[in-house]
Amino acid sequence: MGWCSLRQGRMLNWILEGLEGMALCSRHENTAVVHVQELACASAVYCWWNRCCCCLVCYACRPGPMLPGLWVSAVSRMGRLVVSCKQQLEAAGDPRAGQLTIPPVFNGCSCILTEQDQQAARDLYWRVVSDLQLQGPQHAQQAVEGLQHVITLNPWVPEPHLMLAQLHIHAKEWGAAREAAATALKLFVQWGTAWDKRMPWDAWVAWSRVCYEAAVDESWPQLPLGVLSMGMVRAL
Repeated sequence: MGWCSLRQGRMLNWILEGLEGMALCSRHENTAVVHVQELACASAVYCWWNRCCCCLVCYACRPGPMLPGLWVSAVSRMGRLVVSCKQQLEAAGDPRAGQLTIPPVFNGCSCILTEQDQQAARDLYWRVVSDLQLQGPQHAQQAVEGLQHVITLNPWVPEPHLMLAQLHIHAKEWGAAREAAATALKLFVQWGTAWDKRMPWDAWVAWSRVCYEAAVDESWPQLPLGVLSMGMVRAL
């Protein structure tokens, strides 16, 4: 694999602008399928690039600070292109339209996350989860308000919902905790990957289930060792 000297954002915008132009202007019977293939390739390349380059400084030590990547906005735009391709095939009466499955993310790829909201949400999320003072009970309300604003800016990633669920659990706000944990679990299943790479996807899913069950049972351990038994299968 060779090295690319283009800046990451410039490369992505070049790819997306080209794909958007082709998806909106082309009418050839084979073009929609080609666009979808190019779209999938561009998405895979960009997600790999973003995952490897959390620190964009070439001399930074890997894995860097592990901030969540700024790739969600691009994927939301790519999803709209898939929808456009499917609509063009359907309008042409092409049976291949039935072979295109619209991903469930972004409300069936019907919404676009702006780059500005993505950046603001990511930065605020990281400020909340990396500030140890905000994780204490005396600053819990400030953390809750911060995560709620994150979700307002970017409701499409699951980790802020799960963090919020845990704060509701600690405050014994069980109904709000159930709702937030259920939303997080639903989004994790839709994505099949984690936005916050500090834990692998399956670990996030497992913890979402633990938090949801705790909220349903309206119970949370009072001692650190109690957390170790939270995944226990009680029927055994």
